[in-house]
Amino acid sequence: MTIALTSEAVAILDAAVVAAVIERAAHHGVELEAIVGSAETNVDLACTIHFGGERVHGSFRSTATDAFVRALWPADLAPPTGPADLADWFGELVNHLFGALCVRLASRGCAVYQGAPTVVRCVDLERPVSAGAATREHFFRAIRGDVGQLRVLFDIVLRAPLDLTETVPSGQARASTGHDRLF
Repeated sequence: MTIALTSEAVAILDAAVVAAVIERAAHHGVELEAIVGSAETNVDLACTIHFGGERVHGSFRSTATDAFVRALWPADLAPPTGPADLADWFGELVNHLFGALCVRLASRGCAVYQGAPTVVRCVDLERPVSAGAATREHFFRAIRGDVGQLRVLFDIVLRAPLDLTETVPSGQARASTGHDRLF
């Protein structure tokens, strides 16, 4: 049996990703907006978080330039001293973005658990090739502001049908966001 996300579910996931990114950037005083069309390919960092749940598993990938990550650097911390600081902070940012997405998914009855973020220096983000493409769904979103652009690839493998149109009362949702003061 082929399992696929409905266009409505893709739209819900897309809106959740965009909202999570824009809200997290706003928390750091940076205004972003979703864009349609091609995205920057000149990026410095890539971060991947693998996730799983009863009905889905997959990966959440994001790329950004050093300038974008530097713009979201907390004002109350000493400036980054080099690429390792930027990579650490980018991993934290993406971790919180995905955490916010997990909260949104849980509120629709789809609890997922995330792994630790992995950050690497890179030149571009490629969609992985895998077996079982009939049950794999992905979508890409670019979000930009005056400070640069963040790209997100959400790659999900469905284990069971997924209906995201219903919401779950907040007391039943199993995910919550953390704080972005981890270092």
